[in-house]
Amino acid sequence: MNKKITKIPDGIFSFLLVIIPFLLIFLLLSPEIHVKYDNVTKELVPSISFGVFFSIGFVYWLAITLLSVLFYYLRMTKFSFPFYNSVLALSFWMIMCTYPLTNQGYTWLRVLIIIISILLIIPTLILYKYLSEKRNNKFSKKMNNHKKNYKRKTKS
Repeated sequence: MNKKITKIPDGIFSFLLVIIPFLLIFLLLSPEIHVKYDNVTKELVPSISFGVFFSIGFVYWLAITLLSVLFYYLRMTKFSFPFYNSVLALSFWMIMCTYPLTNQGYTWLRVLIIIISILLIIPTLILYKYLSEKRNNKFSKKMNNHKKNYKRKTKS
């Protein structure tokens, strides 16, 4: 089994890898943030087109997913880390991509899309359980074969 070699909790990695970059992207690029200057309310950042925001969100999601897998293979996190963080990053990406729906009066659609993206955690849990059972079965078969071979060698 691939054991974790760090004592740092996965929540810290998740906070540093997923939540802080999302907050930075959303706070620096979101047109929903307004600044009051000389009794006039202006957007802090001029409106960014949907395509640009979509591309930034996709790169964010892809980077989080790849870094989560890399952290797992470097044995810095547990096996479940890439599953949960990719869904969390996908939910944050949906929050970023659906911001124009608020301005057009489709807030209910934005809420529905975000809820659906959050509910993707259920298939992820099923996939994680299936893959971890498969991994455990493979590992236990390997260990049983090793024990049988060891017993044969000691009897001879």
